[in-house]
Amino acid sequence: MNANALRRIGIAAAIFCASLSIVVFALLLLVQHDSFVEAARGAAPLAIYALFGAFGAVMTQYLPR
Repeated sequence: MNANALRRIGIAAAIFCASLSIVVFALLLLVQHDSFVEAARGAAPLAIYALFGAFGAVMTQYLPR
């Protein structure tokens, strides 16, 4: 795999995790009637994975070509 393919996979993973984090946050707020802080705490692990995915996508620029 080349660096461009790895970067695209990292961006796709970051977008997927970020959107899933937003959905989990909304479901916890609206369906479970959790407080704002509890809903944010529940969606935080997915948001962290999204940050790692974005970081990985950016760092693939520095792979040797």
